[in-house]
Amino acid sequence: MVSGETFLFRLSPDEKCFFWQGSNHYFMMGTHDYFTVGAGDGNFALYIDEMLEKGTSNRSLTFYNDVLSSNSSFNVLTVEVWCFTDETVDESDNVSVTSEKSRQSGQYRGSFYNIR
Repeated sequence: MVSGETFLFRLSPDEKCFFWQGSNHYFMMGTHDYFTVGAGDGNFALYIDEMLEKGTSNRSLTFYNDVLSSNSSFNVLTVEVWCFTDETVDESDNVSVTSEKSRQSGQYRGSFYNIR
């Protein structure tokens, strides 16, 4: 059974949250080439390329979301990954996220957080 406990949000120009609408189960997908959240009709609510440099946002059937950025195509500046768990948080949970190309052009940094 699928709970649908997945959502997207944006902070600008206004704070808005988009919840699962029940039309499909395309919550998240990742490969070595990209990471996506939400999909349908050939569009992804959020798409980030393998180098964590470029992204797109479009309306998806999963969330019936608005475009999450000011333009549907954008450059990625920061990546944060959140995990909700019962474990205690300590500083060793922080990790760096890099790729071959980003090492050449300047390292991207991501953070991993456990939230109690």
